Amino acid sequence: MKTPDKASATKPAHARLISALLLLALLLLGLDLGRDLWRQRQQDLALASRLPPSADDWQLRKACPPLEAAPLRLLVLGQSNAGSHGEPTDPGRAGTIRLMTSRGCMLAQDPLPGTTGKGGSIWTALPAALQARGLARPVEFSALAVDATRVADWTRNGSPLRERLREHLQMLQQLQWQPDLLLWQQGEADAAAGTSAEDYRDGLRRLADSLRAAGINAPILLAQSSRCGQSLAEYTRQARLSLIAEDERFLPGPDTDSLGPDLRDGPCHFNARGLNEAATAWAGAVMAPVAGSSGQAFSNTRPRPASAAAR
Repeated sequence: MKTPDKASATKPAHARLISALLLLALLLLGLDLGRDLWRQRQQDLALASRLPPSADDWQLRKACPPLEAAPLRLLVLGQSNAGSHGEPTDPGRAGTIRLMTSRGCMLAQDPLPGTTGKGGSIWTALPAALQARGLARPVEFSALAVDATRVADWTRNGSPLRERLREHLQMLQQLQWQPDLLLWQQGEADAAAGTSAEDYRDGLRRLADSLRAAGINAPILLAQSSRCGQSLAEYTRQARLSLIAEDERFLPGPDTDSLGPDLRDGPCHFNARGLNEAATAWAGAVMAPVAGSSGQAFSNTRPRPASAAAR
């Protein structure tokens, strides 16, 4: 009987070794995926715990008075500087705004329902800032703002914030409340997390896609917002600029990064003067498309900048 040579005898051993290594690699991959899923689950639980109560859960008892003129409707989305994390407002000087809830329009003051934070916001100062720039129309708001959120939290499948946004937009549709402009004040969390320019730009596009799918056709004004105690995140700033030049759904918002430490209450949020300065800056950004509309209804399209058309 022929005796197997040494080389042929080692083939089964090599095959078993390769199989064992493949199995080990799959086990390690499974552990990594499981760890990532567990980490994401913990982050989602933490995010869900920070979501603000719906406006219906707040003690809003006074309905908005009737209007004789069509209001300018502004939908506010973003993180803490879109919310109520500024220096607390003096109750005797607190502004009152018209805020949409599922019960309709209700009068509200800071801290605003639908936002995190227990302090002041930009938005209660915005109607006066718009009036100072010549706006004759009343202003109505709808707001959803959650501190420390990245753009992915607003767009990722399974995110509790994406689900809350879906519910919020569905409420507006049921009320037949279509915003004229969407004000996006967000970016500090992505700057801190090191989100790449490409990922940030793609996230904003996905956000715009989800808004359009929900029937929200308003132009999206992008604030330059990345300052939070660190140097400015130039890559996210450039990502916004490129979107504004290339995608007609986006318009320039104010550069709130230009509001320095003397206008901040801590490293990130605004003090009372900073809130007023931010409102003034937002008024300038809002009035550009309002003036360009010549009083007509807004469109989700616009002439593209010459710099973009030349590309």
